[in-house]
Amino acid sequence: MQGAIHRCEKCGRGYRHRENLLHAVLPWFSFDDDGNGQHRCKVCGRGYRWRESLLRHMRVECGKEAQFQCPFCPLKTKHKHSLVRHVRKHLSSNLPAQM
Repeated sequence: MQGAIHRCEKCGRGYRHRENLLHAVLPWFSFDDDGNGQHRCKVCGRGYRWRESLLRHMRVECGKEAQFQCPFCPLKTKHKHSLVRHVRKHLSSNLPAQM
């Protein structure tokens, strides 16, 4: 495929988008089941109960830099909803006690 930048190491097929490569090859991956019903990421070792959660982790989280920066402290997170929840804690701790 012309313009393909993501190649399957097993078959050599190319994909323009990383997500398409993952979608094509992940069904063939053998995920480790550690006996506790945990599917483990082979890159970072994180465990998930559901295979779909592991797939999401591999697509969205693993190896990605945190991009959402807290305006009040040095915390950076990979998910916007985590930052929103964190910032609410900052804001609620600065409010005066209600009577």
